[in-house]
Amino acid sequence: MRYVVPSLFLGLVSCATLNPQHYENNPYVLDYTFSPKFNPDSLGTVAIFSRLEGAPKPSLDKVAYDAAALQLLKTGKVDVVDRARVEDILKEQEFSYSGFVDQKTAVRLGKLLGAHAVLFLDFINFEEDMDSYTVRVNAKLIDVETGRILYVASALGSGWDIESAVSDAVKRVLKPLLKRAVPSEGQETERE
Repeated sequence: MRYVVPSLFLGLVSCATLNPQHYENNPYVLDYTFSPKFNPDSLGTVAIFSRLEGAPKPSLDKVAYDAAALQLLKTGKVDVVDRARVEDILKEQEFSYSGFVDQKTAVRLGKLLGAHAVLFLDFINFEEDMDSYTVRVNAKLIDVETGRILYVASALGSGWDIESAVSDAVKRVLKPLLKRAVPSEGQETERE
């Protein structure tokens, strides 16, 4: 059985289908998959980059970074490049934090930062309702040496303010990765 979520809810042009076998505990994760080469034990250091075109606030890149760093560090298997170091490299390369436009650039910058992988967060939709916000984010975890995509996911986040919605979207889009890296996380009771 598949559930259909109307486009009005998602803010999309078409309908999205959710498979209850995969998403029953987290209906806001739209889809995700891992590369056969994904190994959470060998991820090493990860640099986090985000693109927030059309974001209602420029400070949301910091919210996205903090939320992603928290989720990645929960694995106990990943180091995260400090945001200040990322900002220094971006200034040297004449980019703004959320101003570069593609994952190819993120991979190149990840190499300059000494990262083994890059987490690229692409926020593609910001919706405001009367008393809440919904945000859609796509995530790609990319090996900087091979350019291979190790993990890709899409999720929705919601909150009473835009910062909460961005943080929630990042948490949800990384939840399958966290469960793969730390299997006991899948045993926890959902608090959402």
